[in-house]
Amino acid sequence: MAEQKLPPPCASPKTELPSSRTRPAKRAAIYTRVSCADQHPETQVYDLRDLAKQRQYEVAKEYSDMISGAKSRRPGLDQLLADARRRRFDVVLVAAFDRIARNVRHFLEVLDELNHLGIEFVSLRENIDTVDFVFDGNEIRGLERSPTAVH
Repeated sequence: MAEQKLPPPCASPKTELPSSRTRPAKRAAIYTRVSCADQHPETQVYDLRDLAKQRQYEVAKEYSDMISGAKSRRPGLDQLLADARRRRFDVVLVAAFDRIARNVRHFLEVLDELNHLGIEFVSLRENIDTVDFVFDGNEIRGLERSPTAVH
């Protein structure tokens, strides 16, 4: 009688854990602003593209204004906020807080809107990322954990 070959033991199916390669990259919006024609936003753009690359973000769109930060209505910022409402990106990158607004109230209004939309805000100069913050309408908690916080 011929020797009967047994089938190989059942191999357990491979279960792969999701890796950073399979997870979609966060979509980033870059916002730059200069106040006058003799200033150039290229340095801000270069630094923010580099930050996006370091964090493995996909740059969805770049927005720019050449106007005073004291003005709350700006074409680039207005378009950024309109696209935020349409969920076109997950995080906003800026070179510094004052690129968004010179007025604290306007700055906090923009941050609050982004927060309510679930969009993170990252400022390069201040080394702030709102993923660690909690907004409760009147207060921003989490600044005390920031590497730039004053104690």
